[in-house]
Amino acid sequence: MTDIEIMRAAAERITAHNVALRSFLLRLLDPDDLGHAVTPEVRQKATVLLSMQSICPPCNNHCRQGRDCPNR
Repeated sequence: MTDIEIMRAAAERITAHNVALRSFLLRLLDPDDLGHAVTPEVRQKATVLLSMQSICPPCNNHCRQGRDCPNR
């Protein structure tokens, strides 16, 4: 396998994983699916995670420090 093929395969695995995670978060919010089995706090966190803008508003996650962002 060439380096490009390796990178492409890795990107496809990451993409598939991210799609699965997003689908699961959406299931947590759906009242006809898992929505009634989770607490409001879990639904709120799922909503925040699905809205990537709310992770680090001051720097829009460009500081690469996540929770330790100095702009929070």
